[in-house]
Amino acid sequence: MTERIGKSYLSHIIQNRDMDFRECEFLCPNKRKPRSNPAHISIPNGCGSYDFRIDFDKLKMHDITKCCNEHDNCYATCNQKKIDCDNIFKKCLLNFCNEKKKQIRIDLLEPACTEVANFMYEVVRMLGCPVYGSSQKNACLC
Repeated sequence: MTERIGKSYLSHIIQNRDMDFRECEFLCPNKRKPRSNPAHISIPNGCGSYDFRIDFDKLKMHDITKCCNEHDNCYATCNQKKIDCDNIFKKCLLNFCNEKKKQIRIDLLEPACTEVANFMYEVVRMLGCPVYGSSQKNACLC
């Protein structure tokens, strides 16, 4: 991980709101390209990280939990780029909203769902670097 990622990451984000978030990447200390750890098993944990969780299964929104688990697995795939994982996550969430709109046919639901999807994407885009780095460290060998 680059040096600026660590305990003061949230402070860094607040001070640098306009930074390019694509620069979060996992680097081996010896500058060699990481290789896949054959012993690594990804264990997705639903929507959330550390002590924060949203249990969408209890809300009967299993497809959102599926999106979150796929995002976790993407982060835990060695050499997978964070920005790619985040974009796949956003697409999954927006697909969920589009499907719900077709099923329920309530015009007010889609904008609210889309706003939640975009918010969840922005959270992982801006605050997901430490989680991404930790996942890559477990999934890769240097």
